Amino acid sequence: MSQVINIYLSSRGTDTKHDAFRSALDILKELLLKYQRTHSITIAGDFNASFHRQYKETQDELFKNFCKDNQIVLPSNYSIDHTYHQGDSKSQIDYILTKPRENDNESTEYMHVKILREGHNTSDHYPVSADFSVRLQTTQTQHSGDIVTKINWEKVDKAKYEQNLKDELKHKKISEHENTLRY
Repeated sequence: MSQVINIYLSSRGTDTKHDAFRSALDILKELLLKYQRTHSITIAGDFNASFHRQYKETQDELFKNFCKDNQIVLPSNYSIDHTYHQGDSKSQIDYILTKPRENDNESTEYMHVKILREGHNTSDHYPVSADFSVRLQTTQTQHSGDIVTKINWEKVDKAKYEQNLKDELKHKKISEHENTLRY
């Protein structure tokens, strides 16, 4: 099973924003603990932190350590390119990350991530999209007994039903003393 989590982490700057960033990571940790045994997890959104920033940021280090400690990874084909721009400043802070299901040695999902550079985007963030390919396992179940259907008389063309019944009965012999049809 898969679980997708959309996230927005507070931008860097003030102590209040730094505390909000840590608080959001704590909430994310709770979600990971809840689903990691039963689901592969995809986390997508604006992380306001980077794996690849050239200068050192405290928030980047918190983010990288959180991902490492919780086995959250970038897909192997993830492009290293900016997703955010403001003036001359550019950085990659928008991601789609994965965490495989706990104790799952076989990768059951493949993800191809793209940074969309559309001409009509007025945001200072570029959208990030992912194509998923999921291998599904099928199971066979046995149904017990025959399937019984009930006629919905409100939807039946009663005149046509009556005519079909009369046509059927013409070919059957019915005894006046018996309540059964003989074939």
